[in-house]
Amino acid sequence: HGASAEGTVGVRGVVTSALRLPTSDATSVAARVGDQDVYARAAAEGAPDIGDVVWLTFRRYYLFDKATGMRVRRHIGAEHA
Repeated sequence: HGASAEGTVGVRGVVTSALRLPTSDATSVAARVGDQDVYARAAAEGAPDIGDVVWLTFRRYYLFDKATGMRVRRHIGAEHA
């Protein structure tokens, strides 16, 4: 964890895949953060490419148990609740 140049708290990751979804004007992005994979949705325009270093911040996130696939935690920021 750390802070970006703008002071936003987040994590650094490297994009491992990016799938543009033309029907929703979004891109599904996978990034490697340490030894974990993080999956996110980004705006289609200006979306990162594979290999790009990205700074990830979260408005909401879900954590899943790797063995069962069950959701174990959900976090939604106060401004988005």
